Order: sequence, then structure tokens, then C-alpha cells
Amino acid sequence: MTNTRYITITSALLLLMLTTDAAAQWKQLPIPAVHGKIACASDGSLRVLTNGTLCYSDAGRKSWTYQSFPYDLRDRTFYPLRQMLLASDDTMLIISMSGDVYSVVRGEETLRPASEGLRSKNPRGPFLLTSRGKRGELLLCHEQFYASTNNGASWELRYSDPGSGSFGPGAVDPWNTDVMLLLNANIIHRSTDAGATWRMIPMELSSYGAADMIVCPDGQIHAGRYHSSNCGETWRTYPMEGGIDDYWGDDNLKYVYNSQEHSVYALNRLYGLFCRDLDNPTFQITTLSSSYDRWIRSFRLSADVSYDARSGKMFAIVNDSLYEYLRGEVALLSNTVSAAPVNGLLAYNAEGDTLLVSTPHTTLKSTDAGRTWESTSIRGVGHFKMEMMHSKRSKDMIYQFNRENQIIWVIENEKSLEKWIRLVGPCKPTYDPFSKDTFHGGSNGLWRLNDSEVLSADSTAVLMGELYAGTPVLAQCLSFDKHREGAILLAGLDRDDGRTSQLHRTGNYGFSWARITSIALNETPIDIIFDDAVENRILVIEPTGVHITTDDGVTWQYRDPGLGSRKITSVAIDPDNASTMFLGVTSPSRLDPIPQSREDGGGVWQSTDSGMTWGKLPINGLHNYNISHVLALRNPRRILVGTPCGAYEYLLDSTTSVTPQSAAPTGGVEFEIYPNPGRGVVNIRYTISAPSAVRVAVYDVLGRVVSVQSVDAASGGSHTLTLATAALRDGVYIVTLETQSGIAARRMLLAR
Repeated sequence: MTNTRYITITSALLLLMLTTDAAAQWKQLPIPAVHGKIACASDGSLRVLTNGTLCYSDAGRKSWTYQSFPYDLRDRTFYPLRQMLLASDDTMLIISMSGDVYSVVRGEETLRPASEGLRSKNPRGPFLLTSRGKRGELLLCHEQFYASTNNGASWELRYSDPGSGSFGPGAVDPWNTDVMLLLNANIIHRSTDAGATWRMIPMELSSYGAADMIVCPDGQIHAGRYHSSNCGETWRTYPMEGGIDDYWGDDNLKYVYNSQEHSVYALNRLYGLFCRDLDNPTFQITTLSSSYDRWIRSFRLSADVSYDARSGKMFAIVNDSLYEYLRGEVALLSNTVSAAPVNGLLAYNAEGDTLLVSTPHTTLKSTDAGRTWESTSIRGVGHFKMEMMHSKRSKDMIYQFNRENQIIWVIENEKSLEKWIRLVGPCKPTYDPFSKDTFHGGSNGLWRLNDSEVLSADSTAVLMGELYAGTPVLAQCLSFDKHREGAILLAGLDRDDGRTSQLHRTGNYGFSWARITSIALNETPIDIIFDDAVENRILVIEPTGVHITTDDGVTWQYRDPGLGSRKITSVAIDPDNASTMFLGVTSPSRLDPIPQSREDGGGVWQSTDSGMTWGKLPINGLHNYNISHVLALRNPRRILVGTPCGAYEYLLDSTTSVTPQSAAPTGGVEFEIYPNPGRGVVNIRYTISAPSAVRVAVYDVLGRVVSVQSVDAASGGSHTLTLATAALRDGVYIVTLETQSGIAARRMLLAR
């Protein structure tokens, strides 16, 4: 009877947990922007690969499926992806800008390294040939010439070495697969016996910048800005319509041959899509060509084009939009799929009825809480993370802050001005609550800038505020004490070694500083929060955890949210309840081990007790778990997040479910619960390796704290603590035991 009741209660609770999680669903905002690489499968279905998300549609483009893998394809050069090739209908090969080769398999939430057998690594390569070899194998040039017969899982040096040097791109003549070509700077290596022997053909002009090569019928070849009409024997530059200089041909990212039109298309990173009839020497402007903007060159690097040989349709990503192109007619497909990397996210007010979302190419605005969007004149920000903030004096003024290039751009009435504020470090601008000044920090100290100077300055002015010298660190973040005028906390790297993270304070606006030595920083903080309601209570947010003081920095407690190798990227506070906080968390970068499950990915962590305990919100509905931005809004009470695959909304209420996270105990935290199942009185037997304060918390299935017990000072060794559970309902609970060394969690069942 007891066992039967135990099974019944457990089954019912599991059903309740599943129902609660299903109700707690993320909803993607319909942002009409797409960025990434595209490929068309043999059945006419389409693939779009963004940074960390694969979107694939049916042949009619009526529905899309999102396959996320908690992985970051970006690298320090900010280019997310250089090349993608569909090896089969289910497998894609991708190459990052740093030269790493991976495969993405449909239905698998992970990446597979695809470099087995490659013996060299050329920073300009490798290059995947878009045309296959004589025996249908995939081809790749990487200083040497490789082939794969298993969709890129492994590579062999099957072909003779055409010579020394950095090779790529290359092509195979699809009408005569014995003919193969490889480009090496200003030399063409050509084989007419399927790679057995090679002959060098010098070119009169350099083609260092070529990103793709294609062989068309009648022996016509395109590579970079050059064209050959005789199978590569002689070369010349080709003209492009619209007064575009021949030099920009090097910015042709990809070529495709349209067999139905007997023409070749070139996707140019600056100007969009061009078309050339093989009987006409000039590339003509198409409806997907666009005017040149000097800011666009870096931002369109994820533009791509693909061709469906069955229907003759072209698919192109230009200016963050996905198009279908057929004989000059264009249909916008961005309204059916939303896969824009969110690089900046701003709400005009706490209600969140007016929003700005910055993508790599442009910035979009919504005035109805994210249901519809329209373009603005605000430029995009490439692949950098962008912070956007309002002017304190005027809501018509927005500052766009880029931590990477350390410049603040000024936006007025949603129009980009030729105005910028000099920065000397990556410290986010922060307003003084006691004045109208803005402070930002860096290598040379703190710059103090009066907001009215920005509003009144000429639009071409470079604005530099007053400098407070003597800042003790290379500033990364700062915060003003809302209870004391002139009091600032500043976190950054030690000036001398550039590596050690330190926290400093001032009480006189930076004229003198004192280091806080009572805190042991593991990494440089990303944010500092002064509690509005409780004086002397401060939170310092590191990428991996939270330091809390309640005595103005005399002593500190470290709270580990249980992130493991994940990192905190952003922080938000509930506008109606300052004790409720949210952390945006990203998955491990591409240099770390690839997570094996959804739960190992990033997401949003929530605390309802001012950062003392944390739990993870469900991730149902998220197409990507790498959270770059998080906002907490009201009316309705909700949070917004930005990811590499769009922005998402999560409605909050009193029953919002969070899952308490347990961190691997760094100091040997162990405990057991007995009896379990139990009722009335339950014992917690725990062992700690060193003297410590101990806190035991009990969470219900909705993630709410229902019981807390603390021991101010427990000696090292084994101890027993008694929990009174008579007032709790039957069901499953999560018990966490936290010490100064770490935190652990166990499941507890209460049953009569």
C-alpha cells in the first residue's frame, strides 16, 4: 500500500511539473530579420544557419523548424561564419572565419569537429569546393588538396600536391570533372586528369581577395574580380554595372550558376546580388542590388545566396532579409522566419511598449510591445554586443555603446548622427543619480560628460568630457551609491599586470580611491548593483556568480547560481520589485567542451530574494540558449531576452516555475535526507570540510522557497539538522544546502 501510494504521488507530481513547464513557454518576437548562411536541399527545402541555430523549412516555405545547439560560432574577429556547404540533405559542413571545420546534423543539438585527416591549418583557409570531384567526393583545399567520401567526417590526401603555398578557393568543372582548378594568389593551378597532375597558369593581376570560384558552361570561370572565358588560360577583370569599381569584385562572396537562365549570379558583400548573362561581359544590377554605405561592409559578411536547380529559384540573404528571387521577381521570406542575431536591445520605458532591437545590419523599432516592427535609420553594429541607453535629459536622445571599439554613438530622433563620444575603455556609461552627468571609465581614468553638452554640441563634434585622473584600475564597470552622493564603486583590471581583477571605491567622485580587499574576485565583474531599499547592501556580479555584502563591503558572501562553465552576460531588475533579479547566461564558447544536452545550455536565472538564491527559468520555446541581453518589464510583467536567433518574451506571474541549480561543491559539501520519503520531521545529515555558515533552503515544485534554516557557524565535520515539515503539503521538494565553499541539492518527497 505504501509503495503504491508513493508511485501514485510521484507520477502525479511529475505530471504537474510537466504541465507547469509546458505553460511556461518562451515566445519569439516576430522580428523580420534573418542573418546567416543558406543552402537549398535536393527536395527544395531550405536551410538557414545562424550563430548557434539551424532553421529549416519545407519546400513551400510555409513552416519553419528551429534546431538549436548551445554553441557559439563567433570568434574574436566577430565574423560568425565564413562558409557553409550542404554535404547531404541532413548534414552541413561549416567553416568559421578562424578556419575551424565542423558538421551540423539535422536533429542533433551539437557540433561535430570535421577536421580528421587535415594535416595543416592555413589562416586563409580551408576552402570547401562547392562542386564535387569525379567520384562524387567532397573536396577541400587547405595548403594541400583533400577529399572526403563520408560527408566530411574524415579527409584524405587523395590528390597530388599542386605545389607549395596557400590555396583556395577552387572549383571542379561540373561538365567535365577531370578539369579541376585551384587559386593561389596570382597563380592558377589547373588539372585535366582529375588531380593526378597539375599545371601552373600565371595571372597578370592579383586575386588575393577571392572568396569563391565557379566554373560555368563554355569554359567560363569566375574568381574574385576576375573572369576567364577559356578554362583559365587567360584572365581579365569584368565590369559591374552602376559605376562600381572593378576592385569591389574581390567582395563577391559567392557565385552560383543558374542553369535555367544560363547566367551566373554574384553575391557582393557591399552591393547585394548581381547577375551576368554568359553572353554579356557586364554584371548587371538586380532588384536585390543596393547602394553602397561606408558602414555596411563589415556588417554584411553573413550575406549568402543559394540556388534550387529544380525550380530555378534563387534564395539570398541581403541586408538582414531573406528573399526568394525568380527571373527578376522578388518575394520577401523574412516574415515567415525570424533568425536575427540580437546585438542590442532597448525598452523606452518600464512598460516595454516601445522597443529597439539592433541586428548586424540595422536597427528595428516596435511601438506595440514587439508585435510589429519597422526599420529605422539607426545603423547596425556588426556582430559586437551593443548596449543602448537613453539620455537622462531627453528621451529623443539614445546612446549606442560598443564595448569592443570603445565608442559611444549618438542617436537623435532615431537618426544616426555624425557624432560620437571618445571612450578610452570598455566601461559602460552610467548616470549619477545625484546629477545630470554621465561617467565612463578606462585606461586613463574616468571621463565625466555633462549630458547637455551632448544635446547642444554640433552634430560633427567629437565630445570629450572632464577627466578624473588616477583611476587605480583599467575600468570594466562602475556604479553609483544611490544613498551617498559622490560614492562610486569601480571594478577592473590592475593597471600594472593587466590581469588581476580588483574592486575600488571613492567617496568624492574619483579624486581619491581605496581598494576593497575583503572581496576575492575570480573574474572582472560585469555589473555592480546598489540596493535601492537597503543601505550598505551591494551586489557585485561576476561572469560566474554573485558577491553580496550587507555591511558596505566589510564582509562578503559568494553566491554560486550553479552555472558550471556557463557565463553571465547581462543583469536585469524587476521594475516593481527590486528583490527580483534576472541573469542572462550564455553557453560555453567554442573553445570549451560542447554541451551534450539542452539543460547544459544557457538561459535565464531568477532570484526572488535579492540574489541570495537562484533558479533557472524553463527554456521551452527558446531556439537558442545563448542570452546576450535581458530586460525586465511590466504591463504585463515579463522579461525580454536577446539571442543569436532573435528576441524572446517570457510572461511572469506568481506561479512562475524555476529550477534550483546546484553547483559542484568546491569545498566538499555533502548531505543526505532521511527518512526520504518522510513526513513531520526530516533530518539533514551533512558533512563540510571546513568551518562555515550553513543555510538549508526548501523549494516547492514552482521554485518558491517554503522553508529556510541557518547555522551561523558550524565546525568542520558531520552534523545533523532537523526540518519540521508538518506544515508542508505532500509532494516533491528540492532541498539545497549552501556553505561558503559551495552548494549542493537533493530531492525530497513528503508523503503521509
